[in-house]
Amino acid sequence: MDEMLNILDAFEDHEIFFVTNKSKHTEKLHEIGRVYYIADMIDVSSFVLVLLTRLLQLFLVLIPCIKILLKEKPSVIVSCGGAGTVPLCYLGKLTGAKVIYITSLTRIKDLSYMDKIVYPIVDLFLVQWEHLADRYKKAKFWGRVV
Repeated sequence: MDEMLNILDAFEDHEIFFVTNKSKHTEKLHEIGRVYYIADMIDVSSFVLVLLTRLLQLFLVLIPCIKILLKEKPSVIVSCGGAGTVPLCYLGKLTGAKVIYITSLTRIKDLSYMDKIVYPIVDLFLVQWEHLADRYKKAKFWGRVV
């Protein structure tokens, strides 16, 4: 979320809204624009539990994402990751929205699992470490968004 807040100036003349999980950190977003809260994915360790939990969570996140997309009709989706935003990016892409994805500053050596899931459909994939741009064909390094 910090990465997103640091680039808000880039959207100064555009209508924006946020889709995120609810936390103390994200409650202040109401001061900037509209905010939609979706469920956050829960970490579990067993493979079977992971699969079942992810499928259930995906279903629980899909419905709010569809409602948000139908209401807002965004032309561009900018995401800094998080499992909850993966369905939003894919559904948005299906509706014709451009998808811009910014990896976390903490992803120094490789992309996260969620980064790799979204990577195939993005229109712009920004990494925060120059060497990652060399490793991934679609990745661009425009400096760090800190």
